Amino acid sequence: FDALPEDQKDEAKNWIGKEFNKKVMTEMMQKPFRKAKELNLSLYCGEYGVLKGAPEQDRQRWYTDMVEIFNENNVGSANWNYKSGQFGLVNNDGSKNQDLIEIVAGL
Repeated sequence: FDALPEDQKDEAKNWIGKEFNKKVMTEMMQKPFRKAKELNLSLYCGEYGVLKGAPEQDRQRWYTDMVEIFNENNVGSANWNYKSGQFGLVNNDGSKNQDLIEIVAGL
């Protein structure tokens, strides 16, 4: 928190010390899930991802949770992008981000 730019601290302070796990994230998404079900509509999440600076185990756990939430709620989704040093299934150097590929592919 201390390392954040001042203009981001006001928004971030509301989230300090809160746990974000699959249960919490699923609860946060209930409103669109209910509305889609009520209207018999499909949902699609066109972009999602975690910056590379986050601890790797947390990144992988978050991706796993999100993919499971999407699958359990019939939400189509796409990772942020195919190739990049941040969110890519393939890194900038062309190497595969195998862990992320397996998570996103549900392997």
